[in-house]
Amino acid sequence: ILTKNPLKTHVSSALIAEPVGDKYLTIGKGKPVEIAPGQPDNPTKNTPAYLEQVASGEVTIFEDKELFKKFKFEKLGTWIFVREQKTNMWTASKVENLSEEKVELSEVNAAHVLLSFGKDIALSPGVWNGFYYPPEVIHKVANLVDGCPIDVEHNGRKVGKVLSHKMSGDDLIINPLITEEKIKEDYDKGKYCWSMDFTLMVDKIRRIVKDVKKVFFASLVENPACKVCTTATKECEHV
Repeated sequence: ILTKNPLKTHVSSALIAEPVGDKYLTIGKGKPVEIAPGQPDNPTKNTPAYLEQVASGEVTIFEDKELFKKFKFEKLGTWIFVREQKTNMWTASKVENLSEEKVELSEVNAAHVLLSFGKDIALSPGVWNGFYYPPEVIHKVANLVDGCPIDVEHNGRKVGKVLSHKMSGDDLIINPLITEEKIKEDYDKGKYCWSMDFTLMVDKIRRIVKDVKKVFFASLVENPACKVCTTATKECEHV
């Protein structure tokens, strides 16, 4: 369900809901149809709703994943849907003038701060800082993370290194060697979670991370909120 008319916008918030009946495939053609309050498809008490069919046709499913979907609608073009992690809130974006054969990738440097799933999980698939990180990218990071230096709050001062890693499904779990006693003590108490600094190759149109080129630091951070996430181009302009 999109909150905006896809014929009049290229971006809309969206959610997935159970269909309420096949009747919506036929009604509302040509002019809006009123849906009275108190109906299953209009649960308000006093507010009328209107249904209008703006387009119909076949759909081609390119990708249908838990956090990312890509559909081509016969009369609406190609749309991608990216889900906020652990919610039913989606962002729908129309893909325009995009060749399916060739996609231009952009190189970005990212300071990527996760929500705190647990103190040892460094990276998980999902939508982070507006980009979808698929499982194959997480596994690529895993191949690069061993021996990576550790700092605190992205300050660049080395306080240890990543000794080894393991995968729990598609979650990257790192085994750190922290050389400063106070920081190690705070880490063991659960004060810190992980953030990864790396260079990525991203598809800015589809908002997908396609590859990771280098991991610079595994950073210990106290506050995993997205306000400390940054994504910058090589010229350090915020995007």
